[in-house]
Amino acid sequence: MTDQLKEDAEVLRRGMLLGLVPVARIVAWTDRRIAGTAAEQLPTQLLDVAISGGRTNSVVAALLADVPGHADVVRASRRVLGLLAEWYATHPEDGGWIARTIYHLAAAGDLPEDAFGTEAYSLDDLFANPAVSTPEQAHADLLKFLQRYADVPAV
Repeated sequence: MTDQLKEDAEVLRRGMLLGLVPVARIVAWTDRRIAGTAAEQLPTQLLDVAISGGRTNSVVAALLADVPGHADVVRASRRVLGLLAEWYATHPEDGGWIARTIYHLAAAGDLPEDAFGTEAYSLDDLFANPAVSTPEQAHADLLKFLQRYADVPAV
C-alpha cells in the first residue's frame, strides 16, 4: 500500500504545483485514505497532510513529498498527464500552456524518453511558431500525445 500511497501523493503534489489540484482536493483524498487505513499502518506524514488545509502550496507540496514509499516515475507521470488531459478537455484555449508544461516536465526528467519519446520536447513549438504548424494541427497533435500517454489520475 505504501508505494501506491506515495504514487498518489506524488501525482497530487505535482498536480497542485501545476495549478491543477487544489489543496481542498488533497485534504479530501487524505481524509479518505486515513478512513480506510488501520491506525498501525497509517504513516504519520499522512496526518500532517490531513491538517494542511490552511497552509501554502509549498508547505503542502513538502508534506506530500515526505509521504514514505517509492513512486513509479512513469506511472505517476502518466497520471499527471491525465490531470493535464482533464484540464485540456474543459480548457482547450490552454493548449499552448499545456504543451509548454509537457516540455518542462520532459526537460526535468519527469517524462523519460524511453517511455514517452521525444515528442514532448516539440509540442510547444507547434503552438508558439505558426511557421511550424497551424493552430488546428497543434491542438490535434497535443490531443494525440495526451491520448497516447495519459492515464486517468484517479485521485
